[in-house]
Amino acid sequence: MQDFRLGEWQVSPTQNSLTREGKTKQLEHTPMQLLLFLTQHPGDTLSKDLLLEHIWAGKVVTEEVLTVAISHVRKALGDSARTPRYIKTVPGKGYCLICTPEALKDATFVSAKPLWHVLAPIVLILALFWWFWPTSLSQTAAKQTPASAGQELYNQGRFLLFSQQENHLQRANALFEQALQQDPQLASALWGKAMVLIIQAEELPRQQGAPLRDQAIALLEQAELFSPDHAPVQLQLGWHYFTHQWNFQLARQKFERAIELAPHEPIHNFLYAQYLIAMGDNEAALKATRRYIDLAPQYYSVPVVAWIYNTARRPQDALVELEKIAALTTPDLNFHHSAIKTLENLGHDQRAFNHLLQSMQLAGFSDTQLTSVQQQFRQGELAAVYLWLIEQGIGDNLGHYSAPLGYARYAIKANDTEQAIHWLQKAVAQRQLEVLWLAVDPYYDPLRLHPQFHQILQQLKLDKIK
Repeated sequence: MQDFRLGEWQVSPTQNSLTREGKTKQLEHTPMQLLLFLTQHPGDTLSKDLLLEHIWAGKVVTEEVLTVAISHVRKALGDSARTPRYIKTVPGKGYCLICTPEALKDATFVSAKPLWHVLAPIVLILALFWWFWPTSLSQTAAKQTPASAGQELYNQGRFLLFSQQENHLQRANALFEQALQQDPQLASALWGKAMVLIIQAEELPRQQGAPLRDQAIALLEQAELFSPDHAPVQLQLGWHYFTHQWNFQLARQKFERAIELAPHEPIHNFLYAQYLIAMGDNEAALKATRRYIDLAPQYYSVPVVAWIYNTARRPQDALVELEKIAALTTPDLNFHHSAIKTLENLGHDQRAFNHLLQSMQLAGFSDTQLTSVQQQFRQGELAAVYLWLIEQGIGDNLGHYSAPLGYARYAIKANDTEQAIHWLQKAVAQRQLEVLWLAVDPYYDPLRLHPQFHQILQQLKLDKIK
């Protein structure tokens, strides 16, 4: 795609950079693709669902990934959510590019296509790691794939799987098929076909996508038979058994096998840590997270360690971790979300509310909404604020996940047990990813003696976790 001008900036998509007055700023890959998609529709309000579908196609993610990416784009452009010159937030609807892109002299502006190339071979769990994973996993696949007659065909298919190409999924799948004709036992090509099916399944309603996902798992299990030492296959199986089948014992085996095969891949340790947190093994989760940070020190500022301390009922230690991060970098949306949870666990509701306000400001809420929230806090503190968010139908992730799970947590704070159970049941029915940590998160302690909460844990197969 050719460079173009956006306001006072020259945008270079191939370099992931913005240049103004001789000074260049780098923009991460995914925020750049989000900016490019917005430039395809200047003046149009694009819904959050549409943006998630195009930028994070085939992935189970919350709206937090979009909010974070928008924040990164605005920061790079020097834009403000409150007084926007480039990207306007339309509350309850989405985002609108209010600055028209212009072609440079002797250059042609080309509209962005659907952005498949951000896809990674796993379903993502925390949005803040999005920009790192695709590179890591594509490299892992390359290292773990044995040479074979179909290897070059597989490499071409994998390139399309990760690249911005029209009809790339179909083309990638055809190349994987050709690779298997050359070598029917090529595990990497089976993995590739499985990933195509998983991506397609995630675009459909859960029931409609289930047959595709079943086919994908069958291909991965076949690949495992042919090549039990293929780390990406082990990792994808582990994630599937954890998040879809809720077969936690088998998930552990696959995660540990992936780490054994590729111990220096940061993503292996990170995903294993998330699994360990859900299983209540906080010490092992902390060790895995430390390994992850050692292997990928650029992500030290991500508040994963604070999350582990929170689930371990050590909120003061979590606060210490957050203070370390705040001393090193400007707090972002994820930091504020973690601070809200930590400070509430410590009983510091005023400070938690301050971070909630900053979270809403970064998310682009209007001055009117911010004023209403402040009024609610003066009248009834956080309980009133959270009930107001439910009444207003604001389901964005403002620190307690998106709805319906966010509504359940709001109701807990408001001491409305029945409403909390109601929203929890909806979250489980929708298989909202974050329900997998219900058994260990102390925020749900007020519900622990409720029989329906125990039934929910049984449904999730988490009732034995302490």
